[in-house]
Amino acid sequence: MNLPTLTSTPSIEQVRAVVEVVVLIAYADGNLAPAEEEIITARVAEISSRTPDAAWVKQTIGEVRPPLPPEADWRSARLVALSELLGSDELRQTAFAVALEVAHVDGGIGLREVSLLAATAQELGLDAQMALHFLDEAEKH
Repeated sequence: MNLPTLTSTPSIEQVRAVVEVVVLIAYADGNLAPAEEEIITARVAEISSRTPDAAWVKQTIGEVRPPLPPEADWRSARLVALSELLGSDELRQTAFAVALEVAHVDGGIGLREVSLLAATAQELGLDAQMALHFLDEAEKH
């Protein structure tokens, strides 16, 4: 999947926020598969000039892993905060695109993931048409 073009290099805090958005989606099914972690690591390398290594990504995933089961409004409130931290539309779109790719890697995007992705797009302040475009792209790959 092609990621949106970033006009500036994200800070390490913004890269961490991207990882957290992706992890929130990845854990919709209760776990994070090794293939999902590999995609997160590869995409972090693409968007970061500091190129955090796999150990940093693994540590960050462990730190941002959502509570299971999550509290009712916890995910929504956290995504709103992450949206503010991400700042730019293209970085929010990047986080969403990587989340879609990770959701798709384990055999397609399930009904629970679609619902969560739709809510995530809204909470990140993304245009619904753009979110559908990314979903269509993910389904093609």
